Amino acid sequence: MFRFKIYLFTFILIFSGLLRSQKILTLKDNQQKYPLGLYLEILEDPGAELTLEQVTSPEYSSRFKPNRERVPNLGFTRSAIWVRFRILNQASIRSPWPLELVYPNMHYADLYHLTETGQLMRVKKTGTLLPVDTRDHLYHHLVFLLPLPKNTVQTVYMRFQNDESMTIHLILWSMTQFMKRSQSGHILHGAFIGILLIMIGFHAFLFFSLRDKSYLYYILAITACLFFSLTANGIAFAYLWPQFTGWNQLALPFFGGLMVMSIIKFADYFLMAKKQLALTHKFTTIYLMVMTLLVVLVPILSYRLIILPMVIWGILGAVLLLFIGINSILKGFHPARYFFIGIAVIGISGIIHLLVRLGMIPSNPIFEHGFSLGIILFMLLMSLGLTDRVKLLRLEKEQATRELRESEERFRSLVETTHDFIWEVDQNGVYTYVSPKCMDLLGFRPEEMLGKNKLDLIARNEATQVGKLFNQKLADRLPIIGLENKNIHKDGHTVILDTNGLPFFDGKGNLLGYRGIDREITNRRRLEEERQRLHVQIQHSQKLESLGVLAGGIAHDFNNLLMGVLGNASLTLKSLSNPIEAKQYIEKIEKAAQQAAKLTNQMLAYSGKGKFVIQPVNLSELVEEMTQLLKVSISKNVSIRYNFSPDLPDIEADVSQISQVIMNLIVNASESIGNKVGVISVRTNIMKVDDTYLIETFFGDNVTEGEYVFLEVSDNGIGMDKATQEKIFDPFFTTKFKGHGLGMAAVLGIVRGHKGAIKVYSELGQGTTIKVLFPAEKAVKPKKIPRETTNQTELAGKTVLVVDDEQTVREVIRDMLKNRDMKVIEAANGREGIEIYREHGDTIFLVLLDTTMPEMNGEEVFKQLRQMNPDVKVILISGYNQQDATSFFVGKGLAGFIQKPFTLEKLMEKLNELPVDDNPKAP
Repeated sequence: MFRFKIYLFTFILIFSGLLRSQKILTLKDNQQKYPLGLYLEILEDPGAELTLEQVTSPEYSSRFKPNRERVPNLGFTRSAIWVRFRILNQASIRSPWPLELVYPNMHYADLYHLTETGQLMRVKKTGTLLPVDTRDHLYHHLVFLLPLPKNTVQTVYMRFQNDESMTIHLILWSMTQFMKRSQSGHILHGAFIGILLIMIGFHAFLFFSLRDKSYLYYILAITACLFFSLTANGIAFAYLWPQFTGWNQLALPFFGGLMVMSIIKFADYFLMAKKQLALTHKFTTIYLMVMTLLVVLVPILSYRLIILPMVIWGILGAVLLLFIGINSILKGFHPARYFFIGIAVIGISGIIHLLVRLGMIPSNPIFEHGFSLGIILFMLLMSLGLTDRVKLLRLEKEQATRELRESEERFRSLVETTHDFIWEVDQNGVYTYVSPKCMDLLGFRPEEMLGKNKLDLIARNEATQVGKLFNQKLADRLPIIGLENKNIHKDGHTVILDTNGLPFFDGKGNLLGYRGIDREITNRRRLEEERQRLHVQIQHSQKLESLGVLAGGIAHDFNNLLMGVLGNASLTLKSLSNPIEAKQYIEKIEKAAQQAAKLTNQMLAYSGKGKFVIQPVNLSELVEEMTQLLKVSISKNVSIRYNFSPDLPDIEADVSQISQVIMNLIVNASESIGNKVGVISVRTNIMKVDDTYLIETFFGDNVTEGEYVFLEVSDNGIGMDKATQEKIFDPFFTTKFKGHGLGMAAVLGIVRGHKGAIKVYSELGQGTTIKVLFPAEKAVKPKKIPRETTNQTELAGKTVLVVDDEQTVREVIRDMLKNRDMKVIEAANGREGIEIYREHGDTIFLVLLDTTMPEMNGEEVFKQLRQMNPDVKVILISGYNQQDATSFFVGKGLAGFIQKPFTLEKLMEKLNELPVDDNPKAP
């Protein structure tokens, strides 16, 4: 019993030592394939600097660690990996045993074969960065042929280094089994390549037949998948570029990037993402731009730097493809189902291929070639999808063709039933299409119109102008809008057409011609002319009515004034014996005459010609002065509030006329309030106005945009309705029992004469606001230098020539001048005045010249007087205002102007301003 225990303890010690020692792979006749994963011992060399002598030394030999995985996978690492395993050959096979590294992209793989005594039997260095002829056997994987003598233990060391992931999947084969595997692999790879080449050729034929770009992108995707698969399996390096090791290192990321790009581009076009998935299409475009950049960087960056971004971006591409497929299915795009299934198949096959490479699932021909099978299935599904897509597009095309045909029928029906003439001309204006309506409009059948130039039918007096306009539009490629033109009907009468047309172009942007519509407007033009004629008649009637009101009002006021003149004149005649009483009547006559002159000035203001003495005026100061004077004229219950803008620019105006405007506005506001307690607000300021604002004003259509000084008078009186507002500027119109002459009509005329505008806002019961705008003065006028004047005693004895066709005027002026001891020569017209001055010019001190006379007007007389004597002194006398009367004499040396009627004092004031010349030049 004791002896048994000793034996058991000894066995346990021996067995435990065997567990700690390296496993030995035993080769036998009944087994042809030996995965080496669990027989491996691994040593990591971080600096990639250890030699075989060092790793076989006791120091490093003890550092080897047994591998516990079927396929060791160390991930991305810069370290060199040493692998050690021991083999005992008890099989009767004498041929070398092929050792396959089932990982085609190992950059460096070195094999060291040691005998049982530790002697180096064989060294072999190969890898994908070394030429293919460094391998023991021409195969797409790395293969080493191991001579293993029978019944001997051999130790094999291998050193691996890679810039990619480190996967050490080693299989030891019998020669017979390896050759079978090699042959079957070649057959499968050949079938894979053949199928893809057939698909490329077939779809190239479809592309050239159907001209559908989806087939072109499909061909690119197949080609990229083919080259990526051949590169990933090592076939491309083994059989296509066995000596180009540098290119072989770049080929995998390069073709991988191209494969992902081509599949995504194919998916984007195949699924019509631009049309159906606009946002996804934008993401796809960005993705392709980044992937293109990575592909371009492949030959620039190192393999280690580019491979990780490529893998990550490729995974994102797979996610994007699934997203596109799902969204297309949700959108109801039938061919998207094939795409989604195909992407799922190729994704699953890629995962299976990776798991086989990592040794996580058993290797068999189907799994080992799963990625290639996945590519084939994906391409077959895409081929079915393309067929379905073509069918769908054909149905859509047929639907579009049917809709187009229906649309053409509707268009033809509209064209043939419309009352307008529809046409098309080329770039030379020659008709290429005309609708049947041309027969009704112009008398020509459509076939007669084809080939004719559009200008051939236009009236001769308009053809040149229309042709010029057409050529201009043609050159500028602009539409023709609202072109009225007279065309000659086939029977000779004139037809007026309104032409509208748009240019049309070919696919390259070249102008082909114009398409348009002609509408007959002959009757419309006739009606418009008739309406215009009636409008003119109505305006004429309105003018006559207005003139009648004006004449009646003026007659009323003038008759009252004449009553005073005639009555006081008759009383004067009877009171000549009593000078004091006669003087009273004469003063009344003079007062009535002054009132008549005032009424005349109001009439000139109404006509907009009342602008007399123009000077810079501060509107705020003038308003304040006038309101102080008017306080006695307005109701005691009314208060005035001021809101004057500081630094208000001046306006160019006549003070007396603007004063009349201010007086009218404030008095009207006061009368609108009546006996109630009320407020009149007076405001001045400056504003910038545009055409939109001016349109809403009275007379604003004749003024321009810019800065305007305004006077605004507001009251809280009874206000006005729309009908009253439309008449407030009519002469002698009033809402009161008794009016005040021209009133607001004169205000409008004054404002119009000052190139201003008026805006009125009023509501019945809410009060009225009237805003008067005057152009702001832009420059300061220079001050006039006062001239030297003479006095009354110096004028005594001077001779004055009075030229006027009115005898009454001449007599009055004669008596006025003689009253001041001056001599007077009278001329009844211009010609007589010229003759008198030619004879007595050397004695004539001054000429008083009327502007409007028969035979020769004042301008012609003045011109001839200046020719005879350039220094002649001429003062114009006229019933018109100074602006109109002197407009033809500006800059010609006029001595002055006096407006009729005038008093003796006014005449002498003007004469006293003249310098005295004792020696006038002879004519």
